[in-house]
Amino acid sequence: MSWGEKPAGIKILWIWTIGTAVVLFGNSVRTRLKDMERIMNAEHRGDAAADSTVAIADDSDSNNEVES
Repeated sequence: MSWGEKPAGIKILWIWTIGTAVVLFGNSVRTRLKDMERIMNAEHRGDAAADSTVAIADDSDSNNEVES
């Protein structure tokens, strides 16, 4: 039985099923991308905070050397 010979109800059910699968897959991909972006942003903010802490620590070490 070819696609043209199938009843309209079966065609609608197939289109509905495939459409639902596409939407679910799209939502899953979008959620994973958002989670990955959050992780990357958190790591970037953590690196920036660590860099500023090191810079402050370096400044205090150089002040101690000058005072000595």
